[in-house]
Amino acid sequence: MTNSEVPSGEPTAEQSGSSRRGLYLGVALALVVAIGAGGVIPQLLGYGWFGHRPLLYGQGQLYVLNLTDQPHLISVDHRVAQQVEADGAELLPIVGGVSIVEAINESEGSAQRWEVETRRSHALLNLADDTCFVVAEVSNIFDDEQLQVEIEQVVDGQTGVIPLGSERIIWPRGYPKAVGEQGDDPVYSIEIADCEITEDDEFLRDYLQSRLEARM
Repeated sequence: MTNSEVPSGEPTAEQSGSSRRGLYLGVALALVVAIGAGGVIPQLLGYGWFGHRPLLYGQGQLYVLNLTDQPHLISVDHRVAQQVEADGAELLPIVGGVSIVEAINESEGSAQRWEVETRRSHALLNLADDTCFVVAEVSNIFDDEQLQVEIEQVVDGQTGVIPLGSERIIWPRGYPKAVGEQGDDPVYSIEIADCEITEDDEFLRDYLQSRLEARM
């Protein structure tokens, strides 16, 4: 065997270099796929690219209030829709940031769509168009004698989604002490109200306070 000959079965320098390049390329492709999946999958699940939304904006709840006489399918950020029965309510998870909320009435073949922006807070979805809501800040919630109510806003029935700016919410017909004693957020109560009484602030404040006191 001459010096120029290579024993059979042993890779040449060219073959070794080609194998290393193939290995590096395979590792690089695997990294690209992993990074792409890590970015796309959370986006498809409604958590934003690379799951940034819950990290930056937190999570909350969407209180779906269906005061119509027909059930609706509700989807948040294109996740699997959940049915909310007629004259019923459901709490659905919502991720902070801008969310897409869709409501489908299969009986009528109609659909509605809203955008809602939350930041570590909850929101309410109203499916009726003839009901008013009153959002009020509640103070001294654990002192029955010092309970105070200050009206923040009156929302007409044409408003679909109501962002509430807090995680401490007394939902319609809910109990004040359910919000718990801990938390830096203000406590807000949201009540269903006859639209005719919402024009008298003093009467409305007394009405809301009496409703809350009765449920303490």
